[in-house]
Amino acid sequence: MKHARKRSPLTVDGFETRATKVKVCVLSNPFAMLPHFVMQLIMGALGLDGATMRQVCKEFANLKLEHGVALALKALQVGPSVSTTLQALRYTTTSASSLKWNPSLYFHSLKWKVDWAQLLTHTNGVDIDTLIDAYQAIPKGGANFFGKKILGNPKPHKFKSAADRKETYASHVKLALYKVVEERIWDVFNGFDLTRKLNDHQITNTVVRILEEVGIPNDESFFFTKNGWLKYTPFLLAAKANNLELLQYLNTRRDTDICICSAGGNNARAICKQSSMEKGVCSGALAFLCNLGLVDHPHVSE
Repeated sequence: MKHARKRSPLTVDGFETRATKVKVCVLSNPFAMLPHFVMQLIMGALGLDGATMRQVCKEFANLKLEHGVALALKALQVGPSVSTTLQALRYTTTSASSLKWNPSLYFHSLKWKVDWAQLLTHTNGVDIDTLIDAYQAIPKGGANFFGKKILGNPKPHKFKSAADRKETYASHVKLALYKVVEERIWDVFNGFDLTRKLNDHQITNTVVRILEEVGIPNDESFFFTKNGWLKYTPFLLAAKANNLELLQYLNTRRDTDICICSAGGNNARAICKQSSMEKGVCSGALAFLCNLGLVDHPHVSE
């Protein structure tokens, strides 16, 4: 008589059940199974944390950081050339409406280049999109650090410590990259990124990133450039470039003053009309400005 094979019982909640064989596949490292392009996407999503993953996980060790993230990491490593406690105060573009542009103010505003001279050696030849990516990659500091009137360290008697100001080392570096982007915007609006020529669509996409991702104020964007005395705004400069796509975008923004005039008293319609005559083109941008109801003023040479 054959005896039945005795099975070991498995007790679950007081009930005996028949044990079954379960094959369990345990992956010691799930990243080892992923294709290279997926790993690169993960690296891009990690941002600065990707630098840490490259040190602790061999699958990430040979992956490259995104260009903007790599620049942000370099900026954090290089740091300021002058201690942040000794850096000069810098007015923000939001205070431009209460200030009058003059050469002295402009040259004083360039003091930040001395404070961050070593960093500028790594940013001078970098395209604008990479600069914006680097700015985005660095974590934000305290909400009050980017003040309404000044950038940098407020007067010491107003705050007891850096903790009260909600400052971090990263926020100082982020501020420096903000100034680097701010310095480039005049050229970008005019269709140039270093030696690269931008078309109207590329200009519009870049301007959207500058205004929305970096947060540079709209109507005072050019105050701290050498052309600040012209009192041009993005809307006026888009009119001069006959960039219809950019004009349409700026017109949708609540912070765009479409009736604003330059230092010479030219509104967007007058500037666009003069530019069209000089280029000998029939501009769709001019028709758009006419439909907005802008007054047809004679153009004044500036």
